[in-house]
Amino acid sequence: MKNSRNMVEVGRSGTEKGVRLPA
Repeated sequence: MKNSRNMVEVGRSGTEKGVRLPA
């Protein structure tokens, strides 16, 4: 998981958009 850091920032207001599978 290279987006581990991004998941924390995007996880805040990105789980609704479905950022769980970032390109």
